[in-house]
Amino acid sequence: MKISNNLISRLFNSNKVNLIPDRLLNIIIKKQNIYFIKSELNEFPEVNYPFNFSLKDLENNLINFKKNPFKFPFNEFPQLALLLKFLFKENKNFSLFDFGAQYIDNYLFLQNINPNIDYYYHDQERNNLLIKEFINKKNLKNITVIEKIDNINQKTFDFVYFGSVIQYLKNYEEILEKILIMKPKYVFFSGTNFYFNYSEEKLISKQLNVFPQINYCYFFKFSYFKNLLYSRGYSLDYVAENLHGNLINYKHMNKKINDHCKYFDVLFKLNE
Repeated sequence: MKISNNLISRLFNSNKVNLIPDRLLNIIIKKQNIYFIKSELNEFPEVNYPFNFSLKDLENNLINFKKNPFKFPFNEFPQLALLLKFLFKENKNFSLFDFGAQYIDNYLFLQNINPNIDYYYHDQERNNLLIKEFINKKNLKNITVIEKIDNINQKTFDFVYFGSVIQYLKNYEEILEKILIMKPKYVFFSGTNFYFNYSEEKLISKQLNVFPQINYCYFFKFSYFKNLLYSRGYSLDYVAENLHGNLINYKHMNKKINDHCKYFDVLFKLNE
């Protein structure tokens, strides 16, 4: 049975949804193929997108990498290593700041393909501590954990990578300001949700396709997001639909805002 878009929005934005068994909610989400709905919240909840791993998970990362060191890591832009090789082919060394890096597979793969990379890692607080412990345990080279974003004012990055993460950050403007003031050469946002005509600069959505975990994320008006970077001395160098873009169902969001959402990879370059 098809459920109307308005009814889906009212249901999942209502407090009464907590009274419905998860099993039934999961059936509704799967049957209706719901990825995102427009949230009625004005700001993110205090806890959003919890993501934890263990030292054993990191050990498995390393074991799997050694078995197949040329297998692309699971991220929103698997061609990242090749892009870096193209951009920095003349450089003896270059630095990359991976914001929201999660596991260590990105580092392992990038280091293998680009041995002249200095890799900087940042994620949620607990994950930062585990990565530091794992680095010391395995004596990994050319990797540094940035525990707090306020600690980057003495760093210089050539490339900053937001792998489908900027939209989950409540204070994304503050974070961008702290990073862009250092003038990295490139800033790359992969797997980011955009719309084009809806009047608001950004809106909050409720992500349901990973239920029972529920995340909240921003959708950005593309012109607004570009201007955030343009105003800080950057120009648009590359934009394309993400490799996974055709797998995402935006129909509920499109109907709600009367727009056509896209899952984009966007690369900005510092103006010389």
